[in-house]
Amino acid sequence: MREIDTFSPHDGHIESVVIGVGQAKVSFQTWDCRELVLVFDEAAEVWSRAVLTDISNFTVAETEHGGLSYTFLDAWDEVPVLCIAAKSLKIYETGQAQREDTALFNVGTDYLGGQSAKT
Repeated sequence: MREIDTFSPHDGHIESVVIGVGQAKVSFQTWDCRELVLVFDEAAEVWSRAVLTDISNFTVAETEHGGLSYTFLDAWDEVPVLCIAAKSLKIYETGQAQREDTALFNVGTDYLGGQSAKT
């Protein structure tokens, strides 16, 4: 697993969203099957319309409260499918796609009470 600065959201999809206390993790698969985990720290708000839909774009905008708003847009109609208000974002590349949620379990779920992947 390695931390990266940016990613291409085009034609990728959200596999899952896990919300913990003050943190949200998004498991994301790129168009070329790279598994990513996006970790949003000091998450204050999460809104989702759908997952497992193709994504056209990922935008970042400042909020009026000094945080950031991160938005994933649907590839077909350009409407938001996931919005997260948080202080910061870290992106980790965890490998190539193997199965749904592989990326999430590679980065860990300890803050959710020690859950682990079932094989």
